Amino acid sequence: MDILPVKVLLLGAIPEAILIIWAGLSLLGVRPSWRKLIFVGILQGLTAYFIRRYTGFGVHTLIQFVTIVTYMCVLIRVNLPTALIATLISYSVVIITEGCAYIFFDVNIAHILSDEWLRLLFFIPHNSILAIIGYVCTKKKISLQQEFTALSKIVK
Repeated sequence: MDILPVKVLLLGAIPEAILIIWAGLSLLGVRPSWRKLIFVGILQGLTAYFIRRYTGFGVHTLIQFVTIVTYMCVLIRVNLPTALIATLISYSVVIITEGCAYIFFDVNIAHILSDEWLRLLFFIPHNSILAIIGYVCTKKKISLQQEFTALSKIVK
């Protein structure tokens, strides 16, 4: 169990949720309104607060994956395959980026979780990459649908 400090919730978890949704959907050519993105990001951040508080470490990732996919389907109104693919792509970016940080900087996860500011620093690399992906895909109108024709049959 992990208690997510309010500072980390507001400055880390909520922006991360918004960026996960934006980058994943942008890569698939789906452009939801910012109002929906922010609403779902806040909802997912609050959900993450309670999930992390009442579940064990590691399990929280799976439950949060399910909740973000559910929110995307219900509130942003994308189909299930689109929500799954978008979330998988974004989670992959987060996992790879965090993994590299742990490897290259030889940090102790218990130390990170105990220090709010250090914890917030660990959001910066993957949130930056997600923001760049979302921005470039939106600005340049790039999507994976253009590259993979099979996606155009799935993404709606």
